[in-house]
Amino acid sequence: MTPKEIKQKAEAAFNNRDKFKPLFQDAYDYTMPTRQGFDHSDSLGQSRTDRIFDETAVVGVTEFAAELQSSLMPPFSRWANLVAGSEIEDEDEAEEINEELQSITQKVFDYIAASNFDQEVNEALHDLAVGTGILHVMPGDAIDPLRFRAIPLTEIAIEDGPDGQIDDIHYRKFCKIEHLPIMYPDLPKDVYDVIKSKNHTDDRVELVQSTMRDRSKPNMRQWNYVAHIPSIEQEIAKETYKGRGSNPWILFRWSKAAGESYGRGPVINALPAIRTCNLTVQLILENADMAVTGMWQADDDGVINPDSINLRPGIIIPRAPGSRIDPLQTPARFDVGQLVLDDMRHNIKKALYNQQLGRPHEATPMSATEVAERMAQLANEIGPAFGRLMKELVEPVIQRVIYILKDKGLIKIPTIDGKQIQIVSQSPLATAQRMQDVTNMDQFLQRMVGVFGPQILQVLVDQDKAAKWYAEKQQIPLDLLRKPEDQAALLQETVGQLAPVLEQQRGEPPI
Repeated sequence: MTPKEIKQKAEAAFNNRDKFKPLFQDAYDYTMPTRQGFDHSDSLGQSRTDRIFDETAVVGVTEFAAELQSSLMPPFSRWANLVAGSEIEDEDEAEEINEELQSITQKVFDYIAASNFDQEVNEALHDLAVGTGILHVMPGDAIDPLRFRAIPLTEIAIEDGPDGQIDDIHYRKFCKIEHLPIMYPDLPKDVYDVIKSKNHTDDRVELVQSTMRDRSKPNMRQWNYVAHIPSIEQEIAKETYKGRGSNPWILFRWSKAAGESYGRGPVINALPAIRTCNLTVQLILENADMAVTGMWQADDDGVINPDSINLRPGIIIPRAPGSRIDPLQTPARFDVGQLVLDDMRHNIKKALYNQQLGRPHEATPMSATEVAERMAQLANEIGPAFGRLMKELVEPVIQRVIYILKDKGLIKIPTIDGKQIQIVSQSPLATAQRMQDVTNMDQFLQRMVGVFGPQILQVLVDQDKAAKWYAEKQQIPLDLLRKPEDQAALLQETVGQLAPVLEQQRGEPPI
């Protein structure tokens, strides 16, 4: 593909994205006003909060990102696990692989915890509230092997492939010309001189980085990366990414309408209530201004000039004899506006899932059971979004990190091909969903005890397998469970110790 064709492809992608620009810009203005706009014309340090009269949505998005991060990828904890896939039918082999993968998983999360992942993923989750979060994961140096960076949607354009998956990602930004040799050490000097001559009036140049899926090999995941300067239609770098985890781009969406590439988040759903809240607070403030300064009517006596009157304490307003200045009563009602405001704020918080763990300050503290129940309720409410985030965020992050660490020789692990090794989430949200299975099993065991008695239960249920099942569901390390041969030896030893006691109770001399 020629540089001109790549330029046209990128321009078409950005033109398609611009169809969503009014909607997304409106959502950012009301919820994240500090973010740079789509037109890239905002100057640094400029105030962008002029349209904000009610901060419910601004605070709500911050709480949404923090709550989702602590529920999905808690900082400084292991929120996913590598386990042997279901295709490995030999239990002994699967157990051996799981033990090896446990130590590898711990290494992976040690490197993630030492990186800037927690900071950058929080920024990306803010964008997810609008619809689409973006992470760029690149190899670092010997000190920091992993480098994460949250990229705003204002700099990205995407295109779907024939199967609905994201094929092309175009990243457009403006960078300083003198930074190009640092970013691309193999940049030819003659190309650098052409860039400087073409942009001699500005120290910045537009750079577009296109990562495009190669569909010529259907059984292989491959992307072609091309960095080019649109102003001169010149390529400055090329690379090929092969295999799972090789693509540095991770795009994840809250939900997606059929036929669209970009996501739609809870902010989009709550946007009417957010606009209503801002308008209501604006009207209340204007009403408060009239309540403080008042509205006045005066006789037109040729002496009073309304344009020169300044209402303040101690002022003397000249008027002709016999003329009057009377206050005008406003028919506005503050209580009606407050009722509308309370309803809209409740809807905004509900849309952003800010009330799941909230209780009045005067109430008693929640118990652990109540917290678990509310977490389970949250898991049920965002179930579809959670499934999408697992496939578009959690698994790609682990795959990308493993790919980088393997390439640097920091870990050794079989290739993750989705067949023999699985990535299982063990975040609080995933655990809450799995706890429903535990509850069902508890109810089953209680019913069996009630119907057949505890002695028959031991005949019906394999205790070793049941203990292992409980440990897997509740993410308990399997190495805490004794091996079958150790259990048999311990049982034999226990029986040997109890035999003299039982015989003595019967009145028989021990053998």
